[in-house]
Amino acid sequence: MHVHRYPQATRHELAPAGDADPMDLSTVTPDLGRQSGVIVIACSQLLDAGAQRHDIDRWLRRKELARVLPSVYANHTGAPTRLQRDWAAVLFAAPAALAWTSAVRAASGQPTRLPGKWGDDGTVHLLVGPGRALVAPPWIVLHRCTRLESAVLWASSPPRQRPEPAAIDVAVAHLRSGAHDAHLQAVAALAEPLQGRRTTAERMLNEIDTRARLAHRRWITEVVKDIATGAASVLEHGYLHRVERAHGLPRALRQVTDTTGPRVAVRDALYPDRRAIELDGRAFHQGADRRDHDLERDLDASLAGLASTRIGWAQVFDRPCLTAGKISALLAADGWGGEPTECRPGCRAPAVFRRTRAA
Repeated sequence: MHVHRYPQATRHELAPAGDADPMDLSTVTPDLGRQSGVIVIACSQLLDAGAQRHDIDRWLRRKELARVLPSVYANHTGAPTRLQRDWAAVLFAAPAALAWTSAVRAASGQPTRLPGKWGDDGTVHLLVGPGRALVAPPWIVLHRCTRLESAVLWASSPPRQRPEPAAIDVAVAHLRSGAHDAHLQAVAALAEPLQGRRTTAERMLNEIDTRARLAHRRWITEVVKDIATGAASVLEHGYLHRVERAHGLPRALRQVTDTTGPRVAVRDALYPDRRAIELDGRAFHQGADRRDHDLERDLDASLAGLASTRIGWAQVFDRPCLTAGKISALLAADGWGGEPTECRPGCRAPAVFRRTRAA
């Protein structure tokens, strides 16, 4: 059942009562209400299933139903769950779909936030068509879309914006915010659906091409291309730009499947002469179990003849020049004949490299 096709049904609530025998709510909800395992029902769904106005009035009086939004009901009187709020919003504004961070959360199962006035996790973002005369409550934010049909995964439950436009819209919102971490948050938004294997870099680039007007188009395109080469996280993208490219280090191979050790492993960055750089991101390297796994990877790397170096967020984002100088010294010890370059006047990378090499 494609719930997004149901129109708003306020007119049904104003219809005269019918003469049909009273209907039991349980005869309607098994087929109509269990959307994503929750019971949130549009008035039009109840009426299309054979209910009458007096049935709905009775269910409301008996608190078998509770009004969440105009013409949208839940089967309890308590606070709606997150999923029930999502469904209620979609049914209220149908045809509509979850958008922006609401679409990302529905797809990934992980909370995600926007900067500024839309940062509240309780906000439901909806994609609707142009020209809709809707008055939504404050917790629903409407986003108009001229390509609504093609921009939505209508078969999803609830319907949601496709991962490519959702990621790009969230990234642009971060970039426009001017926050101190706007670019990091934008990279994270672009990388998330790729890491989750819900889309590909090619599809992301195609989505960019379809937009005649897109803020920060060049920057977003370059980030997606970097992700396509294997820099699939904020930390990896930061290492690529702040450490490797900014200081003229040789280009590493990224996300390399290594079968030379006792177990198959994926190396974040692999340089010539078997020098591996492992990047410890906060989201994926926490807890004793994760720490044990990382140490095991390093031990396997040593058995496979790899020189493995593990670095984290501080080395990449707080001390990129110092890190570049030290990585350069390691690469020189492995046989690299170059030297790091200054990323800006006063860059410490060359001095650190020379001092480390002389020690």
